Amino acid sequence: MIVKKPQAAFTLVELLVVISIIALLMAIMLPALNTARQQARVMVCASNSKQIGNVIAAYQSGNDGKVPVMLNRFTPLGSGFPAKSRLLSLALGRYSQGTSNLSTVDDGIFNPDGDWGNSQDTQIKPKYFKKYLPKFYACPFVRGKKANASNDFTIGSSVSFNGVTYRTMVSEGSGESYVVWCWELQRDYPYTPKHPLGLPNGTAKYGALSWNSYPELTTMDYKKLAKAPVMWNKTQLRRVKANSMSEATIVYCEQGETDSWAGGLNLDNGIYNYGSHKKTGKGGTNALFADMHVEWVVGTRIGWP
Repeated sequence: MIVKKPQAAFTLVELLVVISIIALLMAIMLPALNTARQQARVMVCASNSKQIGNVIAAYQSGNDGKVPVMLNRFTPLGSGFPAKSRLLSLALGRYSQGTSNLSTVDDGIFNPDGDWGNSQDTQIKPKYFKKYLPKFYACPFVRGKKANASNDFTIGSSVSFNGVTYRTMVSEGSGESYVVWCWELQRDYPYTPKHPLGLPNGTAKYGALSWNSYPELTTMDYKKLAKAPVMWNKTQLRRVKANSMSEATIVYCEQGETDSWAGGLNLDNGIYNYGSHKKTGKGGTNALFADMHVEWVVGTRIGWP
């Protein structure tokens, strides 16, 4: 008679120990995985910025070193200015793959030379973002979200530094992420005067070059804009306190963390996308410089006034 040996099996205690070990390992690894994922997104955003720099360089090569006149996405609707003065991907036109034939598709509703009318934010721009926007114009931190034409900021939770409360603004939507400076800004410009973290926080780390011909314009002077492309020069570099093109920013990712004295929505102090594009424990964003190199800048040293 053959006697079968009893099969080895886990006891309940052993099984619970194994499950506990696996849970502990996951708890240890998840923060590292999240950090790695965020760093990968920051790198992709930097790569996007570099690709945009290549497109700008190609545009300049074909236009005597100039760049197109740009306003910003807050330009009044129906103001008579073409859509290409509001969106960088359209301004760079045929140099951006995917936007070269827009005037001939879908009955011409995406014509960069058209105003796109008062329906642009609710109808035309969302369709453009979904169908024709080149992928590298959308930051990976927002890619995959529902297309939102205006990328409006909503009020987030408050954060406090040394007793000073800031309201955070969170960018929504998966539209175009990379924006230009409408006005020149000097290095050390005070985005947040008397920043609670102390200087140099709250001041611009680099000067910023304008994308229109009249950097001193107010929002009511759009009609006076020159139609000719812009060429950056040494005089402008001196005005923004930059020694060379490598010290002057021209584009930045609006989905990263940035600072602003206005804080958006008429608030006294504000931080946009707090904690986004984090490196070395701090939020920030990627900036493209006039010499076409890309650099990450901590969020308290870059912003939009």
